[in-house]
Amino acid sequence: MSIKQKCLLICILIVLAVLILLGLDFYKINKISIFNQVQITLDQVKISTLELRRSEKDFLSRQNLKYLDKFNQEFEVTQSKLTELEQAVTKAAIKTDGITTLTQEFKQYHALFNHLVNTQK
Repeated sequence: MSIKQKCLLICILIVLAVLILLGLDFYKINKISIFNQVQITLDQVKISTLELRRSEKDFLSRQNLKYLDKFNQEFEVTQSKLTELEQAVTKAAIKTDGITTLTQEFKQYHALFNHLVNTQK
């Protein structure tokens, strides 16, 4: 093997190594982006939960039905955010058992609050 061939082989190996590193960087950036989306959606679910609690508290203190409407609107937002969260978590290859349980708990909370409002009427 001549020196020219050895230099060419080394250059090819260096180019391959750089391409592999670029591919790994792209993969890591993609994974980080997916996990960031999960975190953002989870934060939105937390905010929506706080809004639900706020509407509940306002209704209980003022007995005004407009807070029931706010609660129901925010519940729909929460449900859509939970669906987004489940999709993002599935995309990130994380178990979704907890999200299913959380969705059921929110539905139960919604039903109990509406029952409370109906008994208050």
